[in-house]
Amino acid sequence: PLRDFFLVMFFFSIGAGFSFEYSRSLLLPTIILAAGIMIVKPILFRFLLRGAGESKSVSWEVGIRLGQGSEFSLLVANLALSSALIGNAANYLIQATTLLSFIASSYIVVLRYPTPIALSDKMRRD
Repeated sequence: PLRDFFLVMFFFSIGAGFSFEYSRSLLLPTIILAAGIMIVKPILFRFLLRGAGESKSVSWEVGIRLGQGSEFSLLVANLALSSALIGNAANYLIQATTLLSFIASSYIVVLRYPTPIALSDKMRRD
């Protein structure tokens, strides 16, 4: 519970600091990067898991479920910004790309794979 509390606080602090001032200029790069992440990561995970001996269907499903930006990228971006290694625009690009990939990936997983929060009873797995 304590870990979950600090995760919520971390995401809240990042979300509270998110500014939409760069949203128009970063919209196309955000979409391109999010699409790239969501295409490359599942293929890479599928290839690596197949090499480790997993079945084709399991390796593809795991790749899809992991095919999004990571929370770690948000942490690294915030640390880089506070150390003046990147500017505000780069920080917002990383944040927006990660958020967009979270949203799109969540929809894909909920609609296509068994999960406790599936929309249909057929796909619901507890």
